[in-house]
Amino acid sequence: MPRGFRKKDEENDADAVFMFGFVWSGLMFFSAALNVIVTLNVSVVAWASFMSIYAIVSKAALFLIAYATMRYIGVRRRRAQTIPAIVYFSRSGDLLTTGWIILVVAPQVCPTF
Repeated sequence: MPRGFRKKDEENDADAVFMFGFVWSGLMFFSAALNVIVTLNVSVVAWASFMSIYAIVSKAALFLIAYATMRYIGVRRRRAQTIPAIVYFSRSGDLLTTGWIILVVAPQVCPTF
């Protein structure tokens, strides 16, 4: 599954993409087993109509669930990386708990355009 992702998305979502690859293959295995069960128990017309509807709906539903989940995970992780840390300095430059507030953001998590 990671083939279609950009590098910056792959950094944040690699584990979710890996997991949904297994979920997708599980759906394919379940679809094959269901195909065998339905084929042996119903008529050809019922089997053809059921499997054509099921195939489209199940894959579309899993795609939308995977997309929404990975988008949610990726957005949360990117936001967590770019939250600025509050550092307090005194006027003399020593690190204190009170004094001037300086917002610090690590340069490697800032997006480059």
